Amino acid sequence: MRTPEVVEQSRYREARAASRRALRPSACTRLLPTICLLLGACSSALPPAQRRPDGGFHLKCGESLEACVKRAEDLCKRKGFVVISGSSQRKLYGAELGASQVEVREAELDFACADRRGDLPSVVPASASASAPLPAPAPAP
Repeated sequence: MRTPEVVEQSRYREARAASRRALRPSACTRLLPTICLLLGACSSALPPAQRRPDGGFHLKCGESLEACVKRAEDLCKRKGFVVISGSSQRKLYGAELGASQVEVREAELDFACADRRGDLPSVVPASASASAPLPAPAPAP
């Protein structure tokens, strides 16, 4: 027959063993940091800047327009740039009333870098130049 002390010690050991099993990481929780790193590496791979016909650049920067501005500063070697156009769009996917909605943001930026002397270019967006009427020629003297 067990004494009350032995029974109490046995219960204590069983409780400790159960708490250790509960705190032991499962295979999923051990793989979670690796999965996060891989997803972060994939999402940070942004497409390269595309050269525009007017000499400027077009960037697609994922979810942050601020990231576009930082990339533009790096591409222009911190001499400055002029923003031709930019956009930040937000789209929701999934059920409208459910908790399964996913938000996707996409940012784009068109810009032109300053020249070697640091003078900013004077650029006209393609949409404005196509729709604006040409000035009338000056009369001959």
